[in-house]
Amino acid sequence: KHSRFEEEELFKFFRENAEKIDLEDNGVALKQQLEKLGNEHQNMHDPLHSDGYICSQGSELTTEILKWRQELDEHLNLEEDTLVPIWLNLSNENYAKYRTYLSWFYAAMY
Repeated sequence: KHSRFEEEELFKFFRENAEKIDLEDNGVALKQQLEKLGNEHQNMHDPLHSDGYICSQGSELTTEILKWRQELDEHLNLEEDTLVPIWLNLSNENYAKYRTYLSWFYAAMY
């Protein structure tokens, strides 16, 4: 699950404005990248359930958590590689619009 800032502010801005942001990364449009990230997020491994049953043994749970950690690290790296360059290179117009999505709590930081 993403943080409140990510879901309600940063990703919300990207989702609602993807078509207006004409930056591209590696030849894939932002909208497609967001869909890919969303699909990957939905399909991430559940460390507490393996093959439909609840893990009950310590070693089994440890194995499942390690798998989940690897997937999570890969997903977070993909999010960072995908979104940070776009976020840092928004046009002045898009950055001003992005700022309207920020709550007072994050406005001073981002």
